[in-house]
Formats: sequence, structure tokens, C-alpha cells
Amino acid sequence: MTDRSPNLRWKLMDQLADGLATRSTSQPPCSWCANPFHEIRCSGLCDHCYRITREQNAIKQKIQQRKAKGLQVPYELAFSYRVAIEMEKLAKSESEHFDSKDSFHTGMTIERLMMYVSEEWIRHSYYSNYASIFSQLFSPAQRRALIYLLSRMIREHMRRNRRRKAVQRLADQGIHCLPPPPAK
Repeated sequence: MTDRSPNLRWKLMDQLADGLATRSTSQPPCSWCANPFHEIRCSGLCDHCYRITREQNAIKQKIQQRKAKGLQVPYELAFSYRVAIEMEKLAKSESEHFDSKDSFHTGMTIERLMMYVSEEWIRHSYYSNYASIFSQLFSPAQRRALIYLLSRMIREHMRRNRRRKAVQRLADQGIHCLPPPPAK
């Protein structure tokens, strides 16, 4: 009995992990961020992506109203519009990061996700060159479950920090939230 017990335990763990990883949602994913875990609103978008479109439309309308009146568009308003556009790009690029094909459930995928988590949250890369260890350490069902859990955490993190990332991307391009100083 004791000889079978560890094998039975691993088998049960694999079944639980397989059930967790293959959990399907009853709705299609968001058409921008491809997140299957949030409710879809109109236009096939989740709440967050839909808010981005509403923000873009509201800012665009304000800009058009000011231009129609012959007024200058404030720098802050133009910057807010650029941030909203950048947030849309970030949301759409998220769908490329998370693919649910079985061929991507490898130790390399776990290593990539763990490196992202450690760099974003701990600010240090702890999981470089661990792909073979992750492949040997976890069964295919456990790898699927781990990838499922990590991807949910990372998606939520990316979703909550999308505005900050958009501002950072614009700053990297030389576009800052404060207007440039007046010319002398």
C-alpha cells in the first residue's frame, strides 16, 4: 500500500491540475486583450478595454469641440489622448502573450512567466535558465495548471498597470506629461 500511495498522490494531483488548467469559460475572450476571465460588454470588449474606448471617445470629442471653437488644445488633453491610444495598443498586444495551445505548456513558458513575475514584482530575475528544471519537476498537467495560474496573475497585473505602462512608453519616446517650457 505504501508503494502505491505516492503514485496515487501524483495521479490525483495531476487530475486536479488538469481540471484547473482546462477550466473553460462560457463566454468568448475580449477581442482586444483576449482575457477570458472577465465579463464581455458591448463590442466584444471586457470592462477595462471598453472603458479605454469610452475614455478615447470622450477625449477625442473634447478635442474636436475645442478645435471647432477655434481654441487651442491644452497639452494635458492631447497627452491624455495619447495615453489612451497607448493603452489600447498595450491591451491589444497582451493577447499575443497568452496563447492557450497545448504546445506552449513547456518548462520554457514557465521560465518566461516566472521571470516576468520576479522582474515586475521583486525587481530581480531569479528564474533564468530554469526551463529544463521546470520541465522535469512538473508533469504536463501540473505545467498547464501553473501556466494557467501565472497567466491569470500576470494578466491582472498588466491590466491594473496599463495606464502607468502607457505613460512610461510615451516618456521613453520623449513625450512627457508636463508641457514643454515656453521658448525664450
